[in-house]
Amino acid sequence: MKNTEKSGHADSSSGVNSANSKLNQNQGSSYDTFSLHKVFDKNGLFILCAVLFIITVVLFNKYIFFGRLLLFSDWGTDSINFDWPQRYFYSKYLRTEGIPTWSFAQGLGANVFPGSLGDAGNWLLYMVPLAKLPYALAYVEMFKLFLSGVFIYLFLKKINISPFAAIVGGALFAFSGFMTIGTVLAYFATEGCYLAFLLYSFELLRKDNNYLWFPVAIALAASNNALILYMHCLLLAAYMLSSFVLDGFTKSWVRVIGKMILLGALGLGLAAFFMLGNIYLMLQSPRGSGSVSLAHTLAAHPMWKLEYKDFYITFLLRMFGNDMSGYAIGTVDGYQGPYQYLLGPCQYCGIISLVVLPQLFVLGSRKLKWIAAAVITVAVLPVVFSYFRYAFWLFSGDYFRTFSLVFSITQIVLAIKALDLIIRKNRVNTVVLVITWAALTVLVIMLSRYSLSTAAVFLRKPVIMFLLVEAILVWLITKPTYQKPAFVALLATVLAELIFSNWGTYNYRINKSTEWLESRTGYNDSTIEAVKFLHATDHSFFRLEKNYGSGYGGVYKKISWDVPRSYNDAQMQDYFSSPSYFSFNNKYYVRFLQKMQFITDTTDEKQTRWIDGVGQYPLMQMLVSSKYLLLKEPHLPVDTTIFDSIAQMGDVRLFKNRFTLPLGFTYSACISGAEFGKTGNRKQMMLFKAAVVDELTLHGILNDFKQLTISDTAGTDSAGVIAALYAKLKADTMQISSFTQSHITGKINVHDTKLIFFSIPYDKGWSPKIDGKPVEPIIMNYGFWGCLLSPGQHEVELTYTPPFYNLGFTISALSVFIFIVLAVIRYKNKYKAIATMPE
Repeated sequence: MKNTEKSGHADSSSGVNSANSKLNQNQGSSYDTFSLHKVFDKNGLFILCAVLFIITVVLFNKYIFFGRLLLFSDWGTDSINFDWPQRYFYSKYLRTEGIPTWSFAQGLGANVFPGSLGDAGNWLLYMVPLAKLPYALAYVEMFKLFLSGVFIYLFLKKINISPFAAIVGGALFAFSGFMTIGTVLAYFATEGCYLAFLLYSFELLRKDNNYLWFPVAIALAASNNALILYMHCLLLAAYMLSSFVLDGFTKSWVRVIGKMILLGALGLGLAAFFMLGNIYLMLQSPRGSGSVSLAHTLAAHPMWKLEYKDFYITFLLRMFGNDMSGYAIGTVDGYQGPYQYLLGPCQYCGIISLVVLPQLFVLGSRKLKWIAAAVITVAVLPVVFSYFRYAFWLFSGDYFRTFSLVFSITQIVLAIKALDLIIRKNRVNTVVLVITWAALTVLVIMLSRYSLSTAAVFLRKPVIMFLLVEAILVWLITKPTYQKPAFVALLATVLAELIFSNWGTYNYRINKSTEWLESRTGYNDSTIEAVKFLHATDHSFFRLEKNYGSGYGGVYKKISWDVPRSYNDAQMQDYFSSPSYFSFNNKYYVRFLQKMQFITDTTDEKQTRWIDGVGQYPLMQMLVSSKYLLLKEPHLPVDTTIFDSIAQMGDVRLFKNRFTLPLGFTYSACISGAEFGKTGNRKQMMLFKAAVVDELTLHGILNDFKQLTISDTAGTDSAGVIAALYAKLKADTMQISSFTQSHITGKINVHDTKLIFFSIPYDKGWSPKIDGKPVEPIIMNYGFWGCLLSPGQHEVELTYTPPFYNLGFTISALSVFIFIVLAVIRYKNKYKAIATMPE
């Protein structure tokens, strides 16, 4: 924030006034003439890069030299169960089929566009050979941390922060708690990097009229996550409002705002290809438009209700270090705060920021003091009253995550402004500094006594030491005799503190080694040979189920999905299956599982993210082409009337379901959802007799089709009955001619009017053609779809194009053209101005 008032900091371009000159004569060299500041001013970016490099090498030394992998089996299991499989899958998809659109390796099938394609950092991983991808994870995250620190430094320089303070600010942000704890999952550091770039690009637009980078910053954030962009824009709006008050609202601001709106729209246009797909993906999930959305629950939370004591203790402790409320591992000294290690408060951003921030209320102008007080109040309000944090998330989540990022960068900017005032005015209020140190020290001691984790007890001594040393050094940088060594020592102390406070985040963890990656465990277990065997012997479309997780979760004691497991093994091990772990699973697939009572609690949001699939239900495996079963000992006895043992691969036994139906088979009867609901525990058998359709379809295009009722469900479930129903369904099936995950062709011959059912979860992006003519898909069995077929031979073509895919591409292509035109105009004007300059 730039202070233009007379009572603010001295203007370096016009010299200092007589009062400040007298002050500097009494207290030491002025900011303009102090030689060390000239060194910082000339080499600030290089010094920052050196600081970031040293911290990175020390913290990541085990990862840099491939001893350890950025894959965790403590609180960071998502790195193994979600991040790595997804990036591996997208990388392979791009190499084999092009841009990922639909995948049968996520649940029974799902729209996967754009998924992780909107994260620019992932494209660095996609260029790495698949076998080297887990090694590259740490390098990409290190690059993001480094880049975010540089962007914050450049932003702070743009708002006239002194180079030394800007260097400290860049280091604090790059290794803040949100950024470092968040490197467990790729999108945290990406988000922080994008926010830093957004702030810098705004200042480039505002100060230099450089309009090229602002739409790029908007586009990057929008491509990644439109909801996160909204939260970043809230921070940008608050920053602009503060600047209005400080600088005064002039005509120049009107021009800046006008340019922001136009360029922001251009940025959204650039991102449209990914952004529209992401919005659709979120809205078409149970969390976005289903009954499990948290919006109503969180919005009903009492506005002024306080949280429990440990909630506030954790928040305050984590301002002093990532692990002050416990490490990611351990029992006694493990993390004991709200939510979990990653999703809880992550707002550590350097002890130095806590030490110097109160100086803002002594050295700043009256306007700056009022703005700082207002900003701090707004930032603290959602911590004290969680309702406002839920509102910040538009009631879509109850965790911290992005709120921690916004809180941290707010604290850093205010603290660095205070440090800048200390440096420029060459003075510090000693009384306030001593009170600040004493209050923070007492707070650490008191909080550590009440913490549920013992980690704070043995971490508090070094924290108190850093508090004392940094307070003394802040005082010494204003003393002429000690200034030069004090500045160097302060920078070195901040560096040491950042290393100390982040050490446990990377080094006191249960993470995987390179030996684990190369051993016959994890995703490299005997499943690999089993899948290769099946692909070599069976060239038809099939899915398979396992009673074990190859990622994190281990072997099951029985064929049961009631313990934690890895749900995305199919993405890593080259097969199709029914489980899925994803925040935005296909809502129609979830609806099928709910209606079949495989998901028992229809209001439990977690059950829509961790989907077990149909692995426990042999009849449903038949229906959805789950032809094979892979088992590890111990397991429940296998039903030999359904499964045949076909092979043994290491510790994995392979079984084949002899009654599995193909991807496309036909029904000769249907039943309404209302009648189907009356079938009780015979729902699975009923799906072998008739397709479930809604009332509108039943009395519309299927009015003349054979319709069953509850009375048709009578009978037994013997093996003979199952075999007879299976034979009837398999009488007329589609023979696949060509197959990719988004384009399938085949042939089918039916003797009567029938419904062809595809075991593909319904999505508006599927466009079926029968004999070259588009037909309207019919939602069947609650979550799948099919088409009505007349008697005769038919050519079937199924094509998947994500909704808004073509529209988004068109908008983005047009926006890219506009952006190129603007870039050409800018650089022509720039070179023209240079050419006309006098020599």
